[in-house]
Amino acid sequence: MPNAHSALRSVRMLAAAFAVAAGLAIASPAADLAAQAKVYDGAELTTPPKVKSPTAAAAAVETSLPSQLRSIGGRVQLEFVVDQTGRVEPGSVEVIVSSASALGDAAKKAVEKIAFTPGMVDGQPVRSRVKFPIVYAAR
Repeated sequence: MPNAHSALRSVRMLAAAFAVAAGLAIASPAADLAAQAKVYDGAELTTPPKVKSPTAAAAAVETSLPSQLRSIGGRVQLEFVVDQTGRVEPGSVEVIVSSASALGDAAKKAVEKIAFTPGMVDGQPVRSRVKFPIVYAAR
């Protein structure tokens, strides 16, 4: 019965191939989710995120300056995550250095209003970590 044996072996091989293919299909969404959850640093990016509109960013920063600090100004260094759509992830914004705590709070609110082009890895938009300086000019 070589034909029955060959047919059974073919069915088993087909079933094994289907199981492997099904396993790959199931693993693929998990791999995609892991890739989406990863936050890339500057050295890993093909293209870093960029401010979409420097004019709009300057306006967001300018309007966030607390009135009591307008004659003093100051500097703030922020770190945050820009998502795949170019938005700042609100919970990710951290003040690294600030010349005044009120400026740090103002800068956090301002940066959440700024639109970015997302960072890219091999042509695909990814979540990326950004270090962003803000300078408030004294007036």
